[in-house]
Amino acid sequence: MAAEHLTKEQELILGTLVQKSLRAQSLKESPQDTYELDGEVLTPAQLEAVIKDGNQATKSLVDSNTALVWSQARRFKSTFP
Repeated sequence: MAAEHLTKEQELILGTLVQKSLRAQSLKESPQDTYELDGEVLTPAQLEAVIKDGNQATKSLVDSNTALVWSQARRFKSTFP
């Protein structure tokens, strides 16, 4: 499956998910019954879901940017054989 190029809005959404996930990971280092993240009270399971979403967002960003690099490399190669 080929990764699609992302729009600016999609990149911003994914970047926000990654940042939230990083904050969640730092909270997870001190186990508690509930966590406060960006004004929300989360259970440990909800915190794990935020981290999982951030990991998927990171993968999507990496895959899309890799596809973009390869498409530009192919374009450059065809311009200068």
